[in-house]
Amino acid sequence: MSKLKNAKKSRQSVAPKKVLRLKKPIILTQKASNMSEIKFRRLVENMNEAVWMGDRHERTIYANPKFCKIMGYKLEEMIGRESYDFWTEESIQRVKEVNVTDRKAGVSSSYEGELLTKSGKEISVLVSGTPLPDGGTIGIITDLTAVKKAEKALQESKDKYCTIFENTGSATIIIEGDTTLSLVNTEFEKISGYSKKETEGKKSWTEFFAKEDIKRMMKYHKLRRINPKDAPRNYPARLVDRKGNIKYLYITVDLIPGTKKSVASFLDITAQKKAAKSLENRLREFQVLYQINAHTRMVTPLKDVWKDVVKDLTLACDEIKPARARIVFDNKVYTNLKKKEEFLSRIEEPLMVFGAKRGIIELGYVEKIADKDSFHLKQEKKVLHIAAQTLGKHIQSREIMERYQKVVKKSVTGIYIVENDVIRYANPKFYKLFKYKESEVVGQPIDKFLIDCKYKILLKYPEKGTLHSDIKGRKKNGTIISLQSVTQLIDYHGKAAVLGRVHDVTKLKEAEARLKNFNKELKQKITERTKDLEKANRCLQSLNELKDEFIAVTSHELRSPLTAIRGYLSFLVDEGLLSKMPEEAKNYLIRVNDNATVLNNLVNNILDVSRIETNRFELRRTPVDIANLLQKVIRNFSFQAQERKLDIQFINKLKEPVILNVDEIRIQQVLRNILDNAIKYTMKGKGIAVEIEMKGIGVQVAIIDEGVGIPKSQIFEIFDKFKQAKNSLTRFKGGAGLGLFISKKIIELHGGMIWAESQVRKGTTFRIQLPID
Repeated sequence: MSKLKNAKKSRQSVAPKKVLRLKKPIILTQKASNMSEIKFRRLVENMNEAVWMGDRHERTIYANPKFCKIMGYKLEEMIGRESYDFWTEESIQRVKEVNVTDRKAGVSSSYEGELLTKSGKEISVLVSGTPLPDGGTIGIITDLTAVKKAEKALQESKDKYCTIFENTGSATIIIEGDTTLSLVNTEFEKISGYSKKETEGKKSWTEFFAKEDIKRMMKYHKLRRINPKDAPRNYPARLVDRKGNIKYLYITVDLIPGTKKSVASFLDITAQKKAAKSLENRLREFQVLYQINAHTRMVTPLKDVWKDVVKDLTLACDEIKPARARIVFDNKVYTNLKKKEEFLSRIEEPLMVFGAKRGIIELGYVEKIADKDSFHLKQEKKVLHIAAQTLGKHIQSREIMERYQKVVKKSVTGIYIVENDVIRYANPKFYKLFKYKESEVVGQPIDKFLIDCKYKILLKYPEKGTLHSDIKGRKKNGTIISLQSVTQLIDYHGKAAVLGRVHDVTKLKEAEARLKNFNKELKQKITERTKDLEKANRCLQSLNELKDEFIAVTSHELRSPLTAIRGYLSFLVDEGLLSKMPEEAKNYLIRVNDNATVLNNLVNNILDVSRIETNRFELRRTPVDIANLLQKVIRNFSFQAQERKLDIQFINKLKEPVILNVDEIRIQQVLRNILDNAIKYTMKGKGIAVEIEMKGIGVQVAIIDEGVGIPKSQIFEIFDKFKQAKNSLTRFKGGAGLGLFISKKIIELHGGMIWAESQVRKGTTFRIQLPID
């Protein structure tokens, strides 16, 4: 009990808290009071809030389990006791006031107070009390212990951050969503000249800044409350203090998380701004003066310009005496450094001309400057940067002018500028074109030189841009010449002028006239010659038909006696009669037999060519195993290969037999022709390879020799009629040049292709592609 009394005494000095009263009383209806006791108990006993009920004398008639738990009493311990027994001393006074005023008037109200538990612990609670019809009271009690702890922690945090806010070292303010300043620190009082009492909750931040800056800052203010990322955190602004002085500030602003408030800190950069302004003025003067100076030096040699710039650059340094400069341009050095002097501290900038680095500019000190922060050349860096940019542009202008002068002066086209119908400029070609001196052209009317010049159209209709026209010109001696003219509108010292180019086309016009007459005559002659050629072509076609008929008849006539001759010769050679003849007669007989074979092949080739050209060449297709056919042809050449000591190798890359529907005799003819050439043109002791493999949708046969090869210039001609590769190694081999022509036609009639790949002195490869279907 002593503990309870002490707790009550300790709370007596606390000021009473406000009571929240409802305008209308909450009256329990008869229907509500008639609820069954079971339903009432279930509802109340399972509530998360503590519930207490008392009679008109404030004696306890009911408490739910939640309230019993908070207070540490059992229900039977509480029944009959006055509510005042459960409150601290200061809270009892507040409860009595509410009972006297609100409860008797039948008004519901809420208020805070401190309950005293059985163990003597004080608990802060919120009571919502409602009078009952019988004069009693029902109260719903909410435990505020956790809330009070949070409020205490929040207050401590607020005190801590207020201390930090006040002692941050920079002017800082807190801005509400409506721009009102809710909190300012001492540093802001110093900057603005206004006290906290005059600003906090009374002034908007917009009252402190220059009007020119407010619109921009207000935009940031609104953006920050929509999406903080869209508004910049840092930016400069100008503050106007109480005396009307302008101060340059660098502002850092952030939104306080979970609120619409923002905190802003200000860094006073007025001194730095003034220094920067002074430097900016100095740089601007330097740039303007240098640009004017640069224009006046266009005629000065570049090396003299560099020498003057080196001298002038040292004037940008605070300590001029130990300052030196050096320029390196196009590998040439210009400097005022003395012998054995070196930079102890220096800065450099590249010399950029048309985007390319052509050199560097260096500026620095050759002595150490004591107690001088600018020894690091931070300020001079800006001067050097602008100087490098200006010099780069100057060199560009100089080189553009030099190129312009070369192009204009060396131009083969007359160039002029006309302003107000008077020639203001003309290049040397213009003088020569009209046979005048320079002094006789500039300042003269344009009509003196050009007849019916249409340049005035551009002045009237500038949207035309460029005008092309054919005009006449008048030389000094009165001769009229033809000119091609191109004119365009330009600005000439702020006035509208025309840039024109004229080219003498007198000879061209005369040539065009002659060419026109010549074309007319030529057309007439071509018509006459065409008729003659058509007549001659008909005669040639008739002769060609006679030639084909003659070749066909002659070949047939030659074939009959030749067959008989070959028959008798083969009898003499094959029947053993050859061995009975003298050696000399034997050699003669062998040569006659070989030549008869050559002659027979020639006659057959001529007949084949005749059939091909008259579309009478027919194929007799039969199923053929292509690999077996190749082996058969190779065996037929074994004697010739042995005689020339050649090795013929057959390489079969087919995984299974391939049957082609071809003319076996004609395919043999093609293979024999190519193999015969390979043996003929391959050196003794070398090799020949015959490969067969599947390629794409067909079979490819490759005959590869190590012969003399075919020049690249002739590789595409060897399949033409009566064509042979000509070089020092093949000119004695003979032949009519029909074999490959016929071979190509036979392969094409089969729906295939034949081609050659060759290198001189390394060999030739003939490839034959035949379709399976």
